[in-house]
Amino acid sequence: MTFHEPLRAHDGHVDAGPPLKHTAILAVAAGSAMAIAGGVMRLFDAERDLWLTFVILGAATVTRFFSTVFATVLALQSRDFVRLRMSIAGVTIKGVALYLLCGPADLSAVGAALAFVLADTVAFVWAYRALYAHRVPLEAA
Repeated sequence: MTFHEPLRAHDGHVDAGPPLKHTAILAVAAGSAMAIAGGVMRLFDAERDLWLTFVILGAATVTRFFSTVFATVLALQSRDFVRLRMSIAGVTIKGVALYLLCGPADLSAVGAALAFVLADTVAFVWAYRALYAHRVPLEAA
């Protein structure tokens, strides 16, 4: 959370926030920890749905890490409409995916984890594009 002050000082300019590389390293580390936890469960003969859910949620951890940082930057840029549209899209996608994967496909927790990954991936890509697609360097801003 130490990245808030420089962002506030520069009106939320993305270059004043955490470097994308650092965010990626932390996101992958957190996601890997979740996936490894699932792997350990597998080694100790946990139920398939349990360990597989943890492995899948490793991917969700990565996307959630990014989307949380990106949402903070968007908030400091006062781009609430972008965040609102991302949230609506995410909830809609998650709802439809949950219905399909946990209903007709009967994938239970694994289906819920897949729905979470799908919805969060959309939010991550949306936020990334909103912040970086037409980025002007801080020096030029």
